[in-house]
Formats: sequence, C-alpha cells, structure tokens
Amino acid sequence: MKKTILSTFIALSFSATVYAYPEPVAVIENYDSISNMISISRANGASNGAAALLYPGDTVSGAASSASVKCAPYASFVSQGDYYIISYDPPSGIWGVAQSISDAASSFWSNVESIVTGASRGEERDFNLIPQPGFDVTAVLKEDIHFAWDAGESKKFIVEDEKGKKIYETNIAGKTSFDISPEKMNLQAGLKYKWGIDGDFQKYNLTILSSDAEANLTKKLAEIDAESISSDEKILKKAKYVQLLSDMYPNQIDLYYLSAQWLQYKKMGKLENERKMLLRKCEAHLDKEMK
Repeated sequence: MKKTILSTFIALSFSATVYAYPEPVAVIENYDSISNMISISRANGASNGAAALLYPGDTVSGAASSASVKCAPYASFVSQGDYYIISYDPPSGIWGVAQSISDAASSFWSNVESIVTGASRGEERDFNLIPQPGFDVTAVLKEDIHFAWDAGESKKFIVEDEKGKKIYETNIAGKTSFDISPEKMNLQAGLKYKWGIDGDFQKYNLTILSSDAEANLTKKLAEIDAESISSDEKILKKAKYVQLLSDMYPNQIDLYYLSAQWLQYKKMGKLENERKMLLRKCEAHLDKEMK
C-alpha cells in the first residue's frame, strides 16, 4: 500500500521541498542570466531545491541589485549595504494568517513552478494521490476524509490510538476507497491515531485538530464562502488557504488532503490550469511525505 508510481512531473526534478515553507520564500526570476555575477550564502547549508530558490536568512552579494526576486507572503529582499538578505516574518500564530493573502501565495508557487521546473500548467494527466489522506496529516473532526489505497485483496480498514488500542474497524472487501469523518469513527479532538489496511499502518498517522483549531479554520473558510464569487473560485480560494497554512506551519498543521478532496474530481473551465497547479502541489507534497 505505497505510492509506487512517481509522476513525470516529479521525475523532472520537481520536489515538494520546492514548496514547503519556510523554505523557500523567494525565487530569483533572472537567475540564469546573472548567476555568474552574484554569490549566494545559505543561512542553513545547501538549498533543498534549485539554485534560484532563496530561503530565510540567505544573503546575496555581488550584483544583487540586478536580481529580479519574487517573494512569497511575509518575505522580502532587503538591502544591507553591500549585500541583500532574505527577511521572513510570518505571524507567530497560524490563525494570524489572513486567507486574503492566499492568492499572493498561489502566484508565488506558480512563478516558482514555471521558472524552476518548466512544468506545463495546462498538461493533461491524472494525479497520483494514493494513499489518501497521506502519511502524517491533521484532520478535521466533523469533516469526511476520503480514504483511498492501492487496489488489492484488502478486507479490513482499522484505526488505532497511540497505544495500539483498536478504535474503529470496518469491512472494505472489494473497495479501494471510502469516506468517513473522524467523529463517526469515535476519534477525539486533539488526539493522535494511525490507520491502516489489514493492520498495515506504515506511517499513516492522523492527528485530529483541537476544538479551537477547528473553530478557527471553520471561521476562515466561512469568510470565503460568504464572498460574492463563483463556487469554483471559492473552492480554489479554500484550497489555496489550507495549503498555505500547511506550508507555513508544517510542524503544526497539514491539511493538503482537504485541498485535494475539494479539487480532485471537479473540472473548472477557465480556472482549470490553476486547479491543476494546486493538485500538482498535492501530489508533490504526498511524495515528500512518502520519503
């Protein structure tokens, strides 16, 4: 029950580390033309992606003023006299991040994708998002989770708590997916669990959001639902927002699975390229989790 097929997109050097906050938070758009005129000093060792990517605390010297730098939200390219530094100052708490900045974040991701990977944002292909919801995610108590796994002769879906006590079990013979909320499985807010097929848990961990976190998330998403925009635009905005939170605070929250559920089965006409870009992020994020 592993994600065994890496997509062509990932194989062409795209890695989820390209997108994970707090690295990177900026990209040099004209890197190829000025690479021999600048020197980059990394704050935390070697970069995790392409050389054009910049991370919090990185400094650029030489012809740094000639660099065309695209920054993510809360990041800036600041002159320090004879060099420039990448400053990064996100809110201290998750819920201080306004959902209104998610469009700017999406623009940044799209820019990184086109410059660093050269991916075609309009490409036609299926997205490999198995297993769902992923390997180590945070889940919303009252929101259905689309559990999915590789086809096989599986018979039982099982959830255990941290101590190995079985909390939920159901027959899945003949199925490769089903939907259920943590609440319906008698899981509790703020606690950690693991799920598996026929007792094969691997790294399939679930942490249920606390009641306060769920209330904050629900409030933020309700703000989007109240906007005077189309249903497709609302889905995109909500997907961008939960991905942004997951990227900025990876040790506290991971809601990529939720964005995938919203995006995966709905074509969006003129917004289709943006939907696919967000699904590519879901795919790359899952690939990073797998490692």
